[in-house]
Amino acid sequence: MKLEVQDPSLVPLALGAVKAVATARAPLHATQRTMLALSQRIVLGTELDVDAVTPVDPTALAAALPPHADRERILRGMVLVCLARGEVTEADAVLVERYAAALGVDLHVVKNLRQLAEGHLALLRFDVTRRAFTGKAIAETVDQEGMLGLFRGAASRLGLREDTRVVESFEALGSLPERTLGRALHDYYVINGFPLPGKKHALPSFGVVHDLCHVLSGYGVDGPGEIEVVSFTGGFMRTDPMSTLFFIALQAHLDVRLVAIAPGSKGALDDPAMMERAIRAFQRGSAVKVDLFDHWDYAAQLERPLDVVRAELGVTPMA
Repeated sequence: MKLEVQDPSLVPLALGAVKAVATARAPLHATQRTMLALSQRIVLGTELDVDAVTPVDPTALAAALPPHADRERILRGMVLVCLARGEVTEADAVLVERYAAALGVDLHVVKNLRQLAEGHLALLRFDVTRRAFTGKAIAETVDQEGMLGLFRGAASRLGLREDTRVVESFEALGSLPERTLGRALHDYYVINGFPLPGKKHALPSFGVVHDLCHVLSGYGVDGPGEIEVVSFTGGFMRTDPMSTLFFIALQAHLDVRLVAIAPGSKGALDDPAMMERAIRAFQRGSAVKVDLFDHWDYAAQLERPLDVVRAELGVTPMA
């Protein structure tokens, strides 16, 4: 998702609308304030005093925005600032829906915000997961290998079978020269104590691209590292990146568990340093030239130098 600011003169207007949502029922929460400050400094390139910004209501916002304005981005900001508070009420959902209607924007995460506010967590989990990076990876696996491939992966994860062919193909990566993408992927599994794909209890094959995102980005596999790598993923996704950002907020900040292999947590983004790491990872991902979850042929890259692959993809060095 590209982050270029099309018209800097519209930033105060957009910020005023986001502030109106953030402060509709209470003063700015510390995490909301941090999010707005870091977004300005890292993404927007502005340093407006949020306390001095005038809130903008839906009608005024719609009337003032020119046709070229990125209305979806403004609405995304409203959704994220609601999540930053750590709880979402029905009043939050209603207000964001008013802005969406005024702007003429149909953004699916607005529906997710209402599901969260109304406590429809089962539906929310299903909907966000299928639209975020996990769902896209599963869909691509089914597209390439059929449902049987998905079932084989699930059986390996449960420890019911081992796919010798797949295991051997990943073991062979350990014989590649150092600093190739494939060797780095093999070493990633070994160093972190993860079973190679195809082995019993290994993650299904659709998880390989996620693992490659760790390798390419250099982000760790601990809690903060997973927040960074998923933020990085949301940055390069071309279709519905907000579902991936929603995924991060739910899993790490609102304690709504979405994946079985990682526990949910409460308030991870309350730490300003973690918030900054997440935003910088998203910005870094936005510079990647392709959506790695959209039929990227990683197998064709495994024997190539890691630094060359990074450069061609547009993966910049970690700040």
